[in-house]
Amino acid sequence: MGNTPPAELGERIARQIVAGRVNELSPASGLAEEQRMSQLPSKSCLKAYYLNRAGRSIAYGMGCAWLGRSDDQAGIQADIQTLEAAYDAGFRYFDTSAAYGDSELRLGQFIPRVARDSLFIATKSGIPPQLSPGEAAVFVQQSLARSLERLHTDHIDLFQIHDVGTLEQVLAEHGVLEVLLEARRQGVIRYYGLATRHHVLLEVATRRGDFDTILTYSDYTPLDQSAGPLIALASARGVGVINASPLSSGLLTGRDPREIGAPAHTDQDRRRQRAIQFYDLCQQFNTPVLAAALQFPLSNPNVDITLTGPASVAEVTAGVRALETPVPPGLWPARQEPVQSRREAE
Repeated sequence: MGNTPPAELGERIARQIVAGRVNELSPASGLAEEQRMSQLPSKSCLKAYYLNRAGRSIAYGMGCAWLGRSDDQAGIQADIQTLEAAYDAGFRYFDTSAAYGDSELRLGQFIPRVARDSLFIATKSGIPPQLSPGEAAVFVQQSLARSLERLHTDHIDLFQIHDVGTLEQVLAEHGVLEVLLEARRQGVIRYYGLATRHHVLLEVATRRGDFDTILTYSDYTPLDQSAGPLIALASARGVGVINASPLSSGLLTGRDPREIGAPAHTDQDRRRQRAIQFYDLCQQFNTPVLAAALQFPLSNPNVDITLTGPASVAEVTAGVRALETPVPPGLWPARQEPVQSRREAE
């Protein structure tokens, strides 16, 4: 499989999964170490791909949602330079999605430039809500094949179901879960996970034990820790926890939140008010907001990895510097606990 062109490989995988022929695809010969790692729990595996700074491991990876938003040559080159800067800085975990425009394509242009086994590649597939479980299974098969082609790789380390509002299509007989299990048996994916805003779905998946990882978004930050109970539950059950959007969708980059435009909805308005309080607190402690925000989830051992999403080389540099900037211990007790977010309505 290691010498098979990605497009041909993707078509083969889709056909084999549909046919249910478990053993006709063998793992790539170059994946001996990764196959050994795949036997480890996902929580243990993730640690091998933390951001590495001069021998110090920091539980961070790079989210690629901001890449692939320009299709001109200058934009493409800037994206590749951003990925190269992240790799040179010590990032090894890279997360993307079929929903992120051309992000998979940009990451796919970068992957062949480095040793594949030095990377942990995570991507995602949504599921159109109108599809039946069987139709959803075919959709995800095709999405997986397309992601392999776009990423220019013969395997994906973590394949996640993305932004769904129900698990019916996933858990039903002949549904998406069967596709994920088959793909893992074939060595096409190492782990599969669930990435959605709905905590209730993440909790169902965690309690059932159907997924290796869960990803929660913008709900474990200095402004909102509504994902805290879910994170603790997942960790206790051995499910890997990925914490995304630690900057609360741009509220904690260091810019004064008072300068940010009017929020689109009530929950964002509450978060903006908390962001203003947190900004002022950081000013009192002479601490960069970006440093405090990025380092906040590192204090929770139940969070296996947090994803930051730089859009440029400058943002990669700023993020790494923030992760290495000392934050006064007294800042955290001085922070008032935020009120419950909209999650209490779920």
